[in-house]
Amino acid sequence: MISIIFYTNHYHILFKKTYRILLGNKNNEMKNIFTYSIFLMLCNIPAFSQWSTDSLINVCANDAVCTKGTKTMFVNYGSWELYDVNTFSSTTGLISLGRNAIKVASVNNIAYFGGGQYGPFTDPVYTKNVDVYNFNTNTWTLNKLSRAREVGAAASIGNKILFAGGRDAINMYNTVDIFNANTGVRTTAKLSKARTDIAVAVNGSKVVFAGGWFFDFSYNRPASNAVDIYDAATATWSQATLSQKRQGISVASVGNKIVFAGGVPNSGGTNAVDIYDVSTNTWSTAALSAQRNGMTVNVVGNKAYFASGVGAPNKVDVYDATTNTWNVLTMPLNLVSAAGVVINGQLFYAGGYDPVTYAVSNALQVYDIATNSWTVGTISQARAGSTVVNVGNVTLFAGGFTKVTYPVTGSTRIDIYTAAMNIIAKANNFDFKIFPNPVVNEVSFSVTTETTKLPLLIRLYNDNGNLVAAYKITNKDAVLRLGNIPQGKYILSAQDASGNIVSKILFKQ
Repeated sequence: MISIIFYTNHYHILFKKTYRILLGNKNNEMKNIFTYSIFLMLCNIPAFSQWSTDSLINVCANDAVCTKGTKTMFVNYGSWELYDVNTFSSTTGLISLGRNAIKVASVNNIAYFGGGQYGPFTDPVYTKNVDVYNFNTNTWTLNKLSRAREVGAAASIGNKILFAGGRDAINMYNTVDIFNANTGVRTTAKLSKARTDIAVAVNGSKVVFAGGWFFDFSYNRPASNAVDIYDAATATWSQATLSQKRQGISVASVGNKIVFAGGVPNSGGTNAVDIYDVSTNTWSTAALSAQRNGMTVNVVGNKAYFASGVGAPNKVDVYDATTNTWNVLTMPLNLVSAAGVVINGQLFYAGGYDPVTYAVSNALQVYDIATNSWTVGTISQARAGSTVVNVGNVTLFAGGFTKVTYPVTGSTRIDIYTAAMNIIAKANNFDFKIFPNPVVNEVSFSVTTETTKLPLLIRLYNDNGNLVAAYKITNKDAVLRLGNIPQGKYILSAQDASGNIVSKILFKQ
């Protein structure tokens, strides 16, 4: 079987006609099997790229998200949705208990979605449920936390999943539930301070839980400066303190350092930065360019980029872990809650909202690190707080909020960015041949390695790097029809089910 997607580029408008096979759930009937989408091409975005759009079955807003291979699992409000970039299709179902405020962490091909709350806002109910999804077997099982709660932070290291701290309606917890992902067995530990909204990062053998907030005797919510460090190599805990009590901290793991930046103290704002050196077990401090919180954090090489936060929405504070120095970039637009991601050495910031008017934006701000320059384009729908997922050379900007004032409204939209392979490559365990070459109307495609895993996703790019056709094949031999594609030089890129990619030049007569 071959699934075919044709693209035509005309006056910067791209039309996609896709035959999609949707599996496993009646809710998929909500999507048309034949879908027609129109996208705006971004003139200033790099040539070897392609934009398209799709939609999820369920609204995606503050979802717990985990990606393995070509698949992304979105979980929230009682539903799960598995989106596969190989087929650009979804399946969906129900988790064990409908709830929100779920935390997620994963080990290898197993994802743990733990805790949360449900019921009326004024009288919520908290749960012990941990829904465990196996990407290999496509199955769900149920585990339990030691205490029903909204978890304060989740992380994974080695074969362990950690759910730390958290709260229910009246209690704060210092409990840490530690699951062995190989066996499902749970053990427990304790933080030095009961709290929630904890910043967490993993570096080397250590997991660091920092800051957060807790209830005092009057049920106020003071911030905390507590730091708990778990060393997986020795299975031991140690403690430290931040230079300032605060919650809502932005955190980056870069080089051998973990950077805890900004946040919300007990009053006012803060530009405080605490830097933990994992290799020397020492702490130092620094300062952001302004008092900030809620920043989008991305790491490229030895640098961490803190962008789009409340307090200085058009600033990017850049930390170099090698030189232990800072510098500041200025973004073109003032937008909070932009979705940030690194693609081929460039920083993409999609959407966001104006901190004065609260109007959501469809702006796409792209920073080219090599040239130190910005370009601005648009995504297909104005929204803030989208979930960003990198899957191979495909990036999903999924869901978010189309309205951030009460009542907020979520989105099902996905903007899909495909970065073309511009290198002719060969994988040791995957290769193919194409003939004839040059080709007139049809080219025969044949896999030449016995261990190659099916199905294959084949993409055809023109000499300018634009995607012009895509094929999904489930056999090692196939015939690709190219009759309507113009004459010229193309790159035919094939990806097997293990993620190996091989590209070759094809000439069309």
